[in-house]
Amino acid sequence: MAKCICKMPEDLLKKLSRLGNKMDSITEEVLQVGGEVVLDKVKSNLEGVLSGESTGELVSSLGLSKVLVGKDGNANIKVGFAEPRRDGKSNAMIANIIEYGKAGQPAKPFLKPAKTSSKKPCIDAMTKKLGNKEGMNILAQVNLLLSRLSIPVETGSMKQATSDKYIVLVPLADSYPVSADNLPIADVQELRITIFSKENYIKLKNQIISILLSNDFCITERKYNGYDADTGYYQYTIDVAKNYEIEEDIY
Repeated sequence: MAKCICKMPEDLLKKLSRLGNKMDSITEEVLQVGGEVVLDKVKSNLEGVLSGESTGELVSSLGLSKVLVGKDGNANIKVGFAEPRRDGKSNAMIANIIEYGKAGQPAKPFLKPAKTSSKKPCIDAMTKKLGNKEGMNILAQVNLLLSRLSIPVETGSMKQATSDKYIVLVPLADSYPVSADNLPIADVQELRITIFSKENYIKLKNQIISILLSNDFCITERKYNGYDADTGYYQYTIDVAKNYEIEEDIY
C-alpha cells in the first residue's frame, strides 16, 4: 500500500499522554480527524493529475487504515490504497508510477504535495478535536491552541519575562447556565488572554483571534490596556468564553 504519513507534533503527544485511561479512545478520534484532512487532500490532488480516461478505480481505492499500535508503541493511521484492483494489478504500483514517473511517462506528484499542504490543516483539526475532548477545560484548550505560535504562554503571570512577546492566561469565571432534572448540562467557562509585547502586536492579536474563532470560542471583549513604561511592554487583552457540554459520567 502506498502511504502518506504525517507525524503528530510533540505538544499534542504530551497532551494525549496526560489523559489517563481515556488516552487510547481519544487518540483514535484525534488521529481519525487528522487522517481525514490528509485523505481529502490526497484525493483532490490525485483527481487533478489523472487524465480524463481514468476509470476512477484508483481514486475510489484511497482510504484510511484503522488506528493501529506499532511495535514502537505509537498509534498510527495511514492514508493508502486498497488492494488489489479488479484486474489484479496493484493500485500502489500505479500510484508510484504517477508520483515518480517512468521512462516515457513524466512524474505527476500528488502524494508529496498533499503531505506538505495538509500538514497545518491536519494539525489544526487534531488540535481542535483534542481541545474539545480534553477535560472540558478552557485553560488547557487555549494553552494547547496557542502553543503553535511559538511564543511563551503562562498562567496567572509571567514569572520572569525573557522574551519581547509573551502571553498570560487568567481564568475569569465558570457558570452552569442550563440545567435539566436539577443537574447542569452545560458549563460556560471564561478566560482572559493578555498579550505583552515590546513591538507591534497587531499581527499576533489577529493570529490569536483567528485561532479562537476557528475553534468555536466566543470573544466577549477586546481591549488595549496601554503601555508600561517601566517594563517596555504594550498590553492587549482578549476575553473569551466557551460552552462545554457536561458528560454524563461526571456525576
